[in-house]
Order: sequence, then C-alpha cells, then structure tokens
Amino acid sequence: MKSIPVKSLILFIIFFVAGIALVYKMTDHIFVDREVASINKLNSNNLSGLSEESLKKDLHSKIKIYTLVAEKEKVIALEGFSSQLCKTFPQVELVFEAYGVAVSGEPTQFKVSADCVPAQDPAEIASIKIPYGKLLNEKPRNAEFKFSGYQASFQFINSDHEVIKTWILNKIVFKSNRDSKIVQIDRSQNEQPIVMEF
Repeated sequence: MKSIPVKSLILFIIFFVAGIALVYKMTDHIFVDREVASINKLNSNNLSGLSEESLKKDLHSKIKIYTLVAEKEKVIALEGFSSQLCKTFPQVELVFEAYGVAVSGEPTQFKVSADCVPAQDPAEIASIKIPYGKLLNEKPRNAEFKFSGYQASFQFINSDHEVIKTWILNKIVFKSNRDSKIVQIDRSQNEQPIVMEF
C-alpha cells in the first residue's frame, strides 16, 4: 500500500481550511444585510413612534370592512398592523358616528371594544366580528351589548329610537392600562371616509 506524501497532506489541509473560511465569509457577507420581515413590520407598526398624521394615512389602506351575508356579520380587518402592537396595547376601540344624527347636540355613536389578539397568522391582528343581524334585532337605545361567540362588546351612545344602518369611522383608540394612542379621523380631508353599512 502506497503512503500519502506529507507535502500532499499539508497542501490538502491548507486548501480545505481555506475553502471553509471562504464559504463562511461569503455566507456571512450574504446574510449580514438581510433584515427579518417581522422586525421591519414591528418597526413600521410601533404606534409610539408614529405621528397621528402618518397613522391617519395608513388607516385608509389598512382597515378593511367585509360583509358575511349568511352570518349577518361585518368583519373589521386591521390589515398590515403587526400583532406586536397587542403587547403594548392589549385593547382596541373603534368609534363610529351616525353622520348628521345627534341627540341633544351630541353625535350618535357606535363603539366597538375588543381585545387586541393575534390572528391565525400570528404576525397579524385578529379581525373583529360584528353581529349586525343581532344588533338590528335589538331596540335602539343607549346600551352595551355582548353576544355569545363574539369577543368584542358593542355600545350605542346618544342613541335615539331610530335604527341607524350607516356608520362612519370617527376614531380608533389603541389602549393599555398606562397609555392610549388615539387616532382621530378627520372627515374634512379629501380622503374617502371609512363607512360601515348594516
């Protein structure tokens, strides 16, 4: 049996180590500039660092209202908001107004209060379901409603005896025990209002 010359063995070891070092350096260089998507999402959705104006702009593209006709439900989806917000603000409130309707000079409002929880995709905030069929069956009055199977509560404020089916989003409040972030929607802007129809 032939023995391997010492010189060949030393060259093999040098090239082997150099190859490993080169591969390590290249992969390290490739991944250094890479940013994790969830970190970017978290930064762009950290409410404390965002101004109210930038939040107002974002809301029109991030809030979507869908109708589930068979279930007589409205679904409010906070698309694009990271569920990391829920760690800072465990509650979210959406306040709608009946445009042009008031009782004793105070606007008639519909308030939706829900826990801020992750969706099935844990990176996103869970949608809020509103059982408008059940709400329409209730006598119009100042009252708060909680229905079995729904995590949100629903409150009518300054309500008259009139059934109101068109609501315009007025503000969103992200709440915690220590802090709240209120985003007031200014309807005087040229942007389309966010409307919910029962």
